[in-house]
Amino acid sequence: MKQETIINMISLFVVIVAVLLISAAIFAIANVNPIEAFGHMVRGALGRSEGLSETVARAIPLLFAALGILVAFKGGLWNVGAEGQFYMGAVGATYVALNMSLPQPLHIIAMMLFAFIFAAMWGGLAGFLKIKFGANEILTTLMLNYVAIWFTHYLCFGPWRDVSRVITATAWFPETARLSRLVTGYRVHTGIFWALGVTILIYLLFKYTRLGQTIKVMGCNQNAARYSGINIGKTIIITMLISGGIAGLAGAAEVSGIYYCLRNGSYPISPGYGFYAIGAALLANLSVIGTVFAAFLFGALLTGAAYLKTMTGLHAHSVNFMVGLLILAVLARNVFVKMITKAIYSKKAVTPDKKLSDNRIKDDNKG
Repeated sequence: MKQETIINMISLFVVIVAVLLISAAIFAIANVNPIEAFGHMVRGALGRSEGLSETVARAIPLLFAALGILVAFKGGLWNVGAEGQFYMGAVGATYVALNMSLPQPLHIIAMMLFAFIFAAMWGGLAGFLKIKFGANEILTTLMLNYVAIWFTHYLCFGPWRDVSRVITATAWFPETARLSRLVTGYRVHTGIFWALGVTILIYLLFKYTRLGQTIKVMGCNQNAARYSGINIGKTIIITMLISGGIAGLAGAAEVSGIYYCLRNGSYPISPGYGFYAIGAALLANLSVIGTVFAAFLFGALLTGAAYLKTMTGLHAHSVNFMVGLLILAVLARNVFVKMITKAIYSKKAVTPDKKLSDNRIKDDNKG
């Protein structure tokens, strides 16, 4: 096994143990037995058929959003706007669902395509502002989140509202615009195949294509990429388009696979998937395959938190601190990895020639 792989595994283990210990302390402060709390979370997320189904259903949008973020991060771009891109993808999918009449396979494909386009434009806008005006993409993508969310509010309260419904939402999607459920009575749906398909495409993008290699080179060193002849502005735009578009598929999967309509913020279609996905991408260390498992882990956390509330009365949002701890620990993990790597290579720096030289100096001193 490669030394780098061993270091990453050790650092990941340290991160998980640290998060569990701190979480246990916080549970104890809240007068909840930590062992029982963790038991409820595991049982709620994985120990019941309903919980496992819900975990997978939550992992689908998390995987889409995390893959979108991963693309940007590999290019050295901090896309923290997956939440807004999620909503724009939902808007694009809803437009197709309510305004086009197509057979189910074509209807779903059209919804996914429009979701990708709408969200890609949202991500591309941040890229354009960066290369045109030097705007920091962290700020622009963050602010565009709120623009997208409030735009969704406007549509649900205004032109797209179905006044026959009690909540502020659009009309129900037709059957042809709904992703099929894998098991009757459970919320997990065929969007999982779309998510896994996109995972394979992103893996192939970075493994075998010139564009993927170009994005990675830009992410490693933008100045070196520029001197090697890479058009940085063009690559930034393309990267943000792909990143935003993939994150937008998460919104399409939710409205077509879970809610069958577009709802406003009082009845949110996202509990913050775009923000949780940042933690998932970082936890996976920007590994495409690792992102699949990280998305499942975060889906389990969210599902387990809901069950924890039912069993102990502790609010489900209290699990947010665990997500925050994970993100902080992942950032600290990079420092930990660098420290271990530096220590290992500093020992290797003592070469046989240097040892021989040191021995000669000792002999001369004795003489």
